[in-house]
Amino acid sequence: MDWALPPHAEAFRLEVREFIADHLTQDVIDATAEGTIHHWGFHRQLAERGWLNGAVPEELGGGGRDALEMAVLIEELQLVGAPVDGMGVAIVVASVILELGNDHLRSTVARQLLEGETLVSFGYTGPDSGSDVASAQTKAVRYGDEVVTTAHLRAGWPTQEHCPDPLWIVLSGVETFDTAVEALQLNANPRALEVQR
Repeated sequence: MDWALPPHAEAFRLEVREFIADHLTQDVIDATAEGTIHHWGFHRQLAERGWLNGAVPEELGGGGRDALEMAVLIEELQLVGAPVDGMGVAIVVASVILELGNDHLRSTVARQLLEGETLVSFGYTGPDSGSDVASAQTKAVRYGDEVVTTAHLRAGWPTQEHCPDPLWIVLSGVETFDTAVEALQLNANPRALEVQR
């Protein structure tokens, strides 16, 4: 059995390596030494290359790269310790929005994510559940047009919490919603959102 990747994926690998040689400086790596695996400058350079939207199908406005090319991209970036946590979160959330979101979310949040303008945070943990989304215990109550929730996030969570952009919280058991588990977007205005440790 031949495990070699097809020529187009290996050609892309060379492109990624050239990008890394040009853009992943020691300053970028040093900036992540405290555990924050994100660097805005590097992240925006990935976006300018069209690699944040690479995994998104062309019919949804993305770069249309195939799974092998995206695997090569992630592999090469991880092999050199590039700060890619923000990239992963951006791709996941933008892909979900483009597939299931409304026109407003597609044209604002998804576009901003894929162009490297913003990040979001995941709040999908709860007391004694780690990052097991199926065990989410955060509840929400609808009061007219508003939804009130108290999220119990453990120290160190949510992901990308150093970024002052939207926080996505997974909710379970919300009887007034259409499904058993929902994702709620909060605009993380520091005056309106209190993070307790």
